[in-house]
Amino acid sequence: MLGVLMLCSIPAFPGGPGLVNSHIMQSAEYREISPLVLASVALLGHAALCIWYLRSCGRVAAPKMHVSSDLQSSSNFQIPELAIKSPASAIIWKQLRELGPLIAFAIVGIVVLVPLIHWWDNQQGGLAGFGEMLEAVTLAVAVLVALVTGIGVLYEDYSAGIENFWRSRPINVHLWFWIKYVTGLAVLTICFGTLLIFADWLDGWRGNPLATVGFITLLFPLLYVLALAAFAIVRQPIYAAVLAIATLFGGWLCLVLMSPHGPPRWLNGWGAYPVFLTIVAVISVFAWQAVVRNWGWKQHR
Repeated sequence: MLGVLMLCSIPAFPGGPGLVNSHIMQSAEYREISPLVLASVALLGHAALCIWYLRSCGRVAAPKMHVSSDLQSSSNFQIPELAIKSPASAIIWKQLRELGPLIAFAIVGIVVLVPLIHWWDNQQGGLAGFGEMLEAVTLAVAVLVALVTGIGVLYEDYSAGIENFWRSRPINVHLWFWIKYVTGLAVLTICFGTLLIFADWLDGWRGNPLATVGFITLLFPLLYVLALAAFAIVRQPIYAAVLAIATLFGGWLCLVLMSPHGPPRWLNGWGAYPVFLTIVAVISVFAWQAVVRNWGWKQHR
């Protein structure tokens, strides 16, 4: 009984969902566990991790300012730390400054953690390869980071007082939104996508490399834009994370319930790509309009 409970708890941890079909969990006891139970454990576990992270690290530090020595004694005038030549480069720099450290920290954690997990698994007689382990942990961590990154695109700009300020400025809100959107998505996809492709290469290209790239270009944008759209509507990071995760798993659950005999044929191969790409496009347009038209819950301000 204890062994079954331990196996059930694995999907709740980072890297757990990616290990479901690996050599680590091929015991007869594990195969008897319902997929719905595993999905529920993964949903609750990752939602708890995401909420904990947002509550602990969701505050954005104020940018540093240098005060001119000549003016310090006679004025409170402050000079920005970095001069930006254009509005577009300023937005890109701001997004990289906010999201870059989080993604870099996550990648360093993966690089440090995976060898330790792989060594421990080998000591226990596990059969999982290093590439398989790296892919599983990267995928699970990337899911959480994609949610946090999507929320982080608008988090600081939607804080009390700041939103009223930038909405009153003569800026192109459409350009502002799409530059922030593309910058965050590009950093997320390039960094974690490179790790996943590298893991697939270490594993001897067991799958189709093109399928790996297709999976990367579908999963990250979907999670990212779900979190972004959810935050644009509810304006609260915890609620947005829960709403995005619930929407993702709710859609997956509806698909499972509608197809009790297995995945539909259109999900096999590249047939799913245009469907999911359309979903990402629709949610992106919805998030864009929500920002431009100032939709959403404003009672917290």
